[in-house]
Amino acid sequence: MGGNVTPTSVAFAADGSVYVTGQTTAQLPDSEVSQQSASDTFLVGLSQDPTTGVVSTNFETQFGSSAANHSVGVTVSGNTVITASVENGDTILRSYSEAGAALSSRSLGNVQGSIAGLATDANGNVVVAGTASNPSIAVQNTQTASDGGSDVFVATVGADLSSTANDSLTYAAVPGGGDAKASAVSIANGQVYVAGTTTGPALAGETTPSHQGFITALDPASGAVTWSRTLSGRDGQDAPNGLAVASQGVTALDALGLPTGMVNATPTTDLTASSNVKAGDSFKMSVDGITSTITISQGETVAALAKKISQASAGLVSASTSWTG
Repeated sequence: MGGNVTPTSVAFAADGSVYVTGQTTAQLPDSEVSQQSASDTFLVGLSQDPTTGVVSTNFETQFGSSAANHSVGVTVSGNTVITASVENGDTILRSYSEAGAALSSRSLGNVQGSIAGLATDANGNVVVAGTASNPSIAVQNTQTASDGGSDVFVATVGADLSSTANDSLTYAAVPGGGDAKASAVSIANGQVYVAGTTTGPALAGETTPSHQGFITALDPASGAVTWSRTLSGRDGQDAPNGLAVASQGVTALDALGLPTGMVNATPTTDLTASSNVKAGDSFKMSVDGITSTITISQGETVAALAKKISQASAGLVSASTSWTG
């Protein structure tokens, strides 16, 4: 690839093929489509030979309007690859075969907001989610209408991108209110989760506008909000940019000692409450040939543990604690 190429999204097919989309400022060498603007959206299909491990480029293509273009997502539904991009202000969906042949396209109009990305539901439908101030996005069957402000929206369309009676569109108020920008979308157990950031006035003593994170779960069939949460960071700054939902309740976080469940954000010095350490856990330490066993007690604090270490070493080891934050 020539010019400045910036990948922004990736999707994986069931056969292991990889599809990457993003921005390019030049004509792609193997694209049969001519460069459309100073910054086109591109789609590249890749695969790996299972025997040799060699990665091959299956196809390259680029597209967009003659004005500003911005890639916002890619997903795979069966043998169809679907991209989403903002072209001259309008959200455009495009579908391609696994060999890179253009199949169809569809405009959702100007959502007057932001697109979090694309996903594929259990039925192979394409889900587009984000935030919008436009109460009339070009999708049939509005389940829940916009309240006229900046709303979270979820649009569901078929993988062939045709407009049918099976399409659906739902709006939901942004948790916490304010100007919102969506940043991530995920689907689990039939629910669509959208994460993003709202912008508000600066907190007392601060000059930077405050940013509050949000996560909203919607049922695209009924339009109901099934779960919602706001996230507040230090000095009023919190901006989530990724989202993953564990549909089976077990994730890689469990291996790191971070099991699923409600996050308790209340500060605590209790090791058994704030970490994976449990009452009864123990470790050994040896000083001058004398081995001692240190056992964690229920409600153990860092300061209490430091005292145990000092006592077990008969004062030969000095353990202390410090805190910043």
